Amino acid sequence: MRSRIIPLIMLAALLIPAVGAIAPSYAQVSAISIVSVSPSQYVHPGQAVTVQVAVGIAGIQYTVELRSCYNASYVWAQVTRTAPTAGTYTVTLILPKGPLPGIGSPACMHVEASTPLSSPVGL
Repeated sequence: MRSRIIPLIMLAALLIPAVGAIAPSYAQVSAISIVSVSPSQYVHPGQAVTVQVAVGIAGIQYTVELRSCYNASYVWAQVTRTAPTAGTYTVTLILPKGPLPGIGSPACMHVEASTPLSSPVGL
């Protein structure tokens, strides 16, 4: 009995580190995050908003949205792009010129970025 267990323990000691090295660890890579937004919060109709995002996966499609901070169901502007490589990208969105639905006082916005592999992240 003892002679069977020792080879099994030795085999397990050899295989467990190898399996850990082969298994991909995607959890360490952030699919998308927001780096900066300008202007940072208060907006008016027709204004350009620049959003800088960090995309962690090459070739992935990402979406950036501007929403009312009072009612997130109102999407004021949206753009979808594909990141050819992992890196930082700048997106400029233009708010509609007419009255912004769901706008409150002060007129503030919520910025959201997402990918098909991640939940939306926002500022």
